[in-house]
Amino acid sequence: MGPVKNNPQTVQPSTQVPSVSETRRQQLKELLEKANQLRWKLKQRKAVTFDPIERSKLKLQLQKVNEEIKEYEDEYGEPLSLEVNHKSIATLLQEVYEARWKLERKRANSFNLNERRQLRLDLENVNEEIKELEDEYGKPLPPESNPYKKVRERWPIAIGVLVVLILVGFTTDPVLKPFIWSFINPEPTVKIEQGEAIIGSSNITPTPGHEAEVFDGKIKLAAFEIDKFEVSNQKYKLCFEAGVCKEPESNTKEYIDPSKSNHPVIGVTATQAAAFCRWRGKRLPTSLEWERAARGTEGLDWPWSDREATAPTPGRQANIAKIKNETVEIDSFPLGVRKEKNGEIYNLVGNVSEWTASYVNWRDIWNTQYDPKNNPEQIFPNTNSDMVWNGQEINLKNDQNLIVRGGNWTSGFDRITLTGFIAPKMSYNYLGFRCVS
Repeated sequence: MGPVKNNPQTVQPSTQVPSVSETRRQQLKELLEKANQLRWKLKQRKAVTFDPIERSKLKLQLQKVNEEIKEYEDEYGEPLSLEVNHKSIATLLQEVYEARWKLERKRANSFNLNERRQLRLDLENVNEEIKELEDEYGKPLPPESNPYKKVRERWPIAIGVLVVLILVGFTTDPVLKPFIWSFINPEPTVKIEQGEAIIGSSNITPTPGHEAEVFDGKIKLAAFEIDKFEVSNQKYKLCFEAGVCKEPESNTKEYIDPSKSNHPVIGVTATQAAAFCRWRGKRLPTSLEWERAARGTEGLDWPWSDREATAPTPGRQANIAKIKNETVEIDSFPLGVRKEKNGEIYNLVGNVSEWTASYVNWRDIWNTQYDPKNNPEQIFPNTNSDMVWNGQEINLKNDQNLIVRGGNWTSGFDRITLTGFIAPKMSYNYLGFRCVS
């Protein structure tokens, strides 16, 4: 009988997890939960931090925390199955989406090269954070939860709606038409800064109704913006089509004439003029505001006196003395404009006289109620109903005339300080208006 051969069995390597006591496992679980909480707080801070030094510190801290988590998991024997808090991640994602949107808007409006470079780096960091959070969340947030995508995806819809509104407004709808016209073709204005205005003159003899002209002093006015042009037939017609304004009381022939759409509207009463201004979010100017716009801060003799010290020559600086025998377009006579630092104002002299909101007796009330000589810093109060009409028909003093300014196409014009006066319910073929705000 031959020797017995050993038949050794192949020994399989053990796959059993090294034994860890239950107490230690519980300790590791608590350590892992705390480490994950710390990790989440660091991620929250890093997600909204763009300072490169601070971001580097946070990245280093996160790296150390991740190493600790890896060590705990190796000892624990398996990754700790922690429930992903999708709500917290989604909230943080929304914050980061909003941060990206703000950075993109800021970069789009910036023309500083260094600032744009920094914003580009910040955007790169934000996109990196978004990628990490979306990976942890498992998917990008849906558009309704993502303000960044929400705006971008709805932008074409907004453009489409705007195009439809424009088409409707220009073709059929009488209410939308004026608002759309105002949006795409706003009324140009010129800003007048707050400051002193030289008003009136002492070199003339007052005539009945023109006493306000002989003021000859300085009054401090608040800042305002005045229309660059007189209100045209075309613009007034939009107000009528919107159902706000009434057709001119008189001289409707010019109003309906297509060839005169850019001429100043005439034949309107003070209440009609005020209604138009109110529709545009404005008001009629006071006589003082009108004179400040025409004479500047220097108290010029004429709007163009800073360029040539001459009275108006018919047909050169202004439409006066029947040189044209009718009104002209509101942007005519560029040699007669008043040049302010913020723009030019046309036809303050000639073409049409212009309604103001000042009652004829404003000067007497100003002198008695406000004592301007002893209180030079007093700003003229446009809200005093004894001196200024607020534009509401119910508050109009029909027994008092309103001041009109500027001269017109029917006659000569002696001086810029000249003040006319007309009953507010009257209308003429030489009387129009412009607005202020």
